[in-house]
Amino acid sequence: SVNRDNGLVIYDSQLVDVGEISGLKQVAVPATGTAMNELNNKQAANIVMLGAVATITGIVGRDTLISVIKNNVPERFIKLNLEAAEAGFALGEAAARGL
Repeated sequence: SVNRDNGLVIYDSQLVDVGEISGLKQVAVPATGTAMNELNNKQAANIVMLGAVATITGIVGRDTLISVIKNNVPERFIKLNLEAAEAGFALGEAAARGL
């Protein structure tokens, strides 16, 4: 269930079309579009979104997320995932200014 007094919904603006819900903050993040246009890899959208969510909510710090990627992602995907996270951080910073 969603707390409509102070709830927050963060969604991929390319994949979801939401309606207004009174009292609920909604943040559109173009994660899929960014992954496709900037990284040429649609599958990186999840990490773009993760970076944005981390920035908007503060649920995990930037340095921690970067460290987790470097230490847990297979070598051949580290560069792409770091670039995706950075793109997400930038989207999250832009979105957070509008909250």
